[in-house]
Amino acid sequence: MNSTVSPSEAIRQACFRAGACAAGFAEACDLGEASASLYAAWLADGRHASMAYLEKYQELRTNPASLLEGARTVVSLAFSYRLPPHAARHPLFADYALGADYHDVLRRRLEPVCALIKELFPGTETRVCVDTAPIHERLWALRAGLGFIGRNSMLIVPARGAGSRVFLAEIITTAALPPDTPMHLDYDPCGDCTRCLDACPGRALAPRAIDARRCYSFHTIENRSETLPRDVRLRGRRIYGCDLCQDACPFNRVEYSGPYIEDFAPRPELTLLKTAADVAALDHARYIQLFRGSAIRRAKLPQLIRNARRSLED
Repeated sequence: MNSTVSPSEAIRQACFRAGACAAGFAEACDLGEASASLYAAWLADGRHASMAYLEKYQELRTNPASLLEGARTVVSLAFSYRLPPHAARHPLFADYALGADYHDVLRRRLEPVCALIKELFPGTETRVCVDTAPIHERLWALRAGLGFIGRNSMLIVPARGAGSRVFLAEIITTAALPPDTPMHLDYDPCGDCTRCLDACPGRALAPRAIDARRCYSFHTIENRSETLPRDVRLRGRRIYGCDLCQDACPFNRVEYSGPYIEDFAPRPELTLLKTAADVAALDHARYIQLFRGSAIRRAKLPQLIRNARRSLED
């Protein structure tokens, strides 16, 4: 390692080599009662819909030390899943799911970063979190200075024009790293813009809050019911995910200058599914073949067929 580079800067550069478009450090501390109360109120309102797993481990979510004993630092990272300019979007599936499953991709990419932390700070421990551990990812990204919460309730990363089309990941470590400064803004970056709210087909968005009971992404991915609510209309829309609030956001129309991650490029197999009728005709063997190693496996075959049939019925 270059002796003129500090350990924290060396780790940040390793994050960029791993493909991150933004990376920062925050002190691993309890987020406090205000955060816990806000989350509890969201749950009490029922805005998490049927995602009962979000009710679990509430006492763990506010303190990284509950996930790694002796935690001193949370390394927060954002990875863009923007498609290269030449890549075509898919009419049926959300952009984030077109490539390889991001859980596996990011864990693999962060292994060298964890190895470097342990090399620079012998005896320290690390834990990688990618969307599955009980941790408030957006709050840690805020504390680490990665971005701000937009009106669509998503983290918006200004760096390199990444916008909200990012995956978040964290490395919790017992190594003590100098924390970055949160992005303090004396104005609302969204201004009076309501394009995301207006674009939401289910009217699921309130400023910086979301009601999953009205969200098309929830219904097409997480809703395990045999039938969808009648007011969820999918003709001409995606049958897995949505993306409309992101499409409408001006921050996602800024030219992106960061790295494109090849793992997230559209899988050739998905080009075989051109219409909702193609999905409705899938059997289990074909489902496994087409979606092996894909985040689309989050929706089981009965859910995908249900969604496809709704699209054909509307």
